[in-house]
Amino acid sequence: MKPPATAEDTLFLDAEGTPIRVGDIVRAPVTINQRFHGTWADYRIRKAPGGYVMAYLRSEKGPVLPEGYTAGYMTDNIPDSDETDLKTLAFALVPIQVMAWKVQP
Repeated sequence: MKPPATAEDTLFLDAEGTPIRVGDIVRAPVTINQRFHGTWADYRIRKAPGGYVMAYLRSEKGPVLPEGYTAGYMTDNIPDSDETDLKTLAFALVPIQVMAWKVQP
């Protein structure tokens, strides 16, 4: 389901240059836990204090987690040294790098 044209723009673009807006569903390739999720997972874009988050919606193998169970703040770039830095954790939210994501129609 596509959000209304008035949905807030996050100023992020997907892999094809499509603007990502609040309410959009984006699909990301799964690189770990493929046995659990399959090869992709969908996330719904939500506004949160301090930015925008991608909240889990479903996986290729179905809704293997409750909707919104995991989420991460959207960011253009995460330095390698920060990916495992537990200081980035905030109520189970960690930054998610926007790459190879695709807005779903």
